[in-house]
Amino acid sequence: MLLLAVGVWFFVRALRLSIGSATAMGPGYYPVLASGSLILLSLIIIGLSFFRPATLPQAQWRPLVSICAAILTFALTMDYFGLMPAIFCTVLVAALADKRSRPLSAVILGLLLCVGAYIIFIKLLGMPMRPFKGF
Repeated sequence: MLLLAVGVWFFVRALRLSIGSATAMGPGYYPVLASGSLILLSLIIIGLSFFRPATLPQAQWRPLVSICAAILTFALTMDYFGLMPAIFCTVLVAALADKRSRPLSAVILGLLLCVGAYIIFIKLLGMPMRPFKGF
């Protein structure tokens, strides 16, 4: 129902823009298309829900808390320690979301992401980020 309400709201708002045609799209063309698709999918989901028994899923708190903590970790460590420690710490905290995650695999993933981020963002794109504080 929430998706349907969001779709209808965006659809009504998008109709105020010029839609144009498929060959000359206006600024409202894609919002109407996207919100119309959302409305259609919402109606399909609502229709199918009448034919299935309702069961509420069990809340999974561990992934929710660890991913939120990982985002907070990145935000807090980026300015104080630099890009590499921020990425590494973020990966370690995010790895706590999965019970099957092993410390060694998290460390390896963190190191690989650090190397990849250094190559992409600092070397190739030339972004003004310090890999480590003070360097």
